[in-house]
Amino acid sequence: MPTVTNQEILNAIGHSYYDYSMINGYSNLSYGFQNFAVGVDYNISKSTTFFINANYYDLNDYQSYVYGNESGSFYVIRTGFRLGNFLY
Repeated sequence: MPTVTNQEILNAIGHSYYDYSMINGYSNLSYGFQNFAVGVDYNISKSTTFFINANYYDLNDYQSYVYGNESGSFYVIRTGFRLGNFLY
């Protein structure tokens, strides 16, 4: 292995200019988040329930300079059966 001196390392990276003066701005992100949910449960019997739930999520990224624009919205709809209360 060749011997590398500290000066050679400094010469190799010394031409790069690193400006960290704006790094504190990355923690000043501004965004808005909204979540709306609605659901219905229907008791089929004492131990069985049918359910349907709908969720709407909306994110507004007001400062999209870190990861790009992260704004968007989506829906989540769940249906199924819930079993329980077998002791009654």
